[in-house]
Amino acid sequence: MRFIEATTRVGIIYNASLSNSANISMNGTSNQCLCTMLFSSNGTILSFNYNSTSQKCTFFTNYSSTITYQMQVDPTSTFYFLQLPSSNSSSIATTTVTASTMKTTTAHALSTAVTSTHQTYVTTGKSTIVTSIFWAFNSDYKDVYNVYNGATTNGATFSSSVGITGYGSALSVPRTSSAYVSVFSPTLSLVNQSFTVAAWVYPTSTMYANDFPILVQCVTGANEKCFQALLRYGVPVLTFYYDDCNGVANFTANKWAHVAFVYDLSAKQQRIYVNGYLDSAHNSSGPYTGLGTSGLFIGGTTQLNMYYDGLIDELSVDTRVKSASEILDLATLVLYYSFDSNTITTDSGPNRINGTSVNATSTSSGRVNSAISFQGNSSYFQANGLVLFGTSNLPYSFSLWINPGSITNGILLFAWRNASWCLPILGFTSSGHLYTTSKTSHNSTLLNSSSIIPTNVWTHVAHTYAPSTGIRLYINGTLSASSSAFNFSSTSSPISIALANCVNTTLCSCSTVPISMTPYNGLIDEFRFYSRALSATDVSSLANP
Repeated sequence: MRFIEATTRVGIIYNASLSNSANISMNGTSNQCLCTMLFSSNGTILSFNYNSTSQKCTFFTNYSSTITYQMQVDPTSTFYFLQLPSSNSSSIATTTVTASTMKTTTAHALSTAVTSTHQTYVTTGKSTIVTSIFWAFNSDYKDVYNVYNGATTNGATFSSSVGITGYGSALSVPRTSSAYVSVFSPTLSLVNQSFTVAAWVYPTSTMYANDFPILVQCVTGANEKCFQALLRYGVPVLTFYYDDCNGVANFTANKWAHVAFVYDLSAKQQRIYVNGYLDSAHNSSGPYTGLGTSGLFIGGTTQLNMYYDGLIDELSVDTRVKSASEILDLATLVLYYSFDSNTITTDSGPNRINGTSVNATSTSSGRVNSAISFQGNSSYFQANGLVLFGTSNLPYSFSLWINPGSITNGILLFAWRNASWCLPILGFTSSGHLYTTSKTSHNSTLLNSSSIIPTNVWTHVAHTYAPSTGIRLYINGTLSASSSAFNFSSTSSPISIALANCVNTTLCSCSTVPISMTPYNGLIDEFRFYSRALSATDVSSLANP
């Protein structure tokens, strides 16, 4: 057998097939088809559909820029594709795969346009499969990829209020009834491998006297044989049984927090991240070596007789080490609208909070690829469900590119809960100055840019807030204005935001700040909203894509 000299990354999408005519077909197993693709002459085979019923694969040797390819749901088919160009990448973007239409201009465009629950890395004779699982808990116990589906025991149900994403629900685990969710068919083994487990948690006050399991795989209480990711008396712990990484942060009862548990097999190190930042690290004596077929248990386990109490949301498992920057985005990147996809409303961030576009259009004249264009009095973009922004005194930031057609009037970013709480965050005054605001318990804190924003030119704008530093306004990566420290006063969550408009007459009259409440006319690109205060380095990076 000959080996691949450079790393080749292969994507696999289960229960799916790519439509349109393939070039070659052959009978055989999926592994035989995979080898045929990997070792094809000069990489001429780019992808294939494998039909498990007919045991036949159809190969694609090229993609045409004039053809629309459609990914179709097909329970008898699996789609394999090369992700080009070959590269040694430790980062895998993972999204829900649904039937969707993809128009491509190059083979590279198709190879990077779709992702799946499994990725295969082939390097000099070695292949490693990375599995990703994601439980959104939106009124069911299913993995969003419909592979690792769970079942409830003793009344693990769903919250009556929205989860951390502002839509759907969260898993509600009542400790008094010994409730939990089990995943058996299939199950995932965490034995002898790297992994990242991440979740949003909302524990009750009983955590201060108990162990609150988030995810467990355990048959026996013996060294390295029992994997547990949990809160122990309100502190996060990653343990393989008497081989523990003990966190430092104390979690607050009845408050959302993000936690990530990482095991790095090559470094033999356990790590815990809280709200996106490294909380603790421990050099373990070895990997978890328990029984991988024993199932996964969410929120409780009869084997250890310990049960969670409260809410769990957005629980994910990846059999790889996620980087610190990936985990930071998981915890703090609330929204990211690149305005590049076929639908400009798609959230490219981890929370999948898709927006609503009203009389706005896509334009290819973006700062980074495409942008959204606002023209006219009824044009705007809206997003709902900002849960953490509805909590007073929590840090936040936003970043966006603007290309205004006029600067004498116009609201750029507007937030509201109802008619009694609104916040015009960013916009122009009648004199053409850019203003940004935040809210105290008594009034608004205002900042204005000393420079005039040019028209018909792309300008980067960022607003950051932290209680200790107040507001900071950045123009093109440079600090333009700053306030003194103050406490941000929000309202009950979730909060809605709008770009380019204050949405309706009632909301437009709920504030008296100098920002003009007239609609913005122009382009906006690369809008991001964070639940953390971006650093000057962060802002500079966003201002120089």
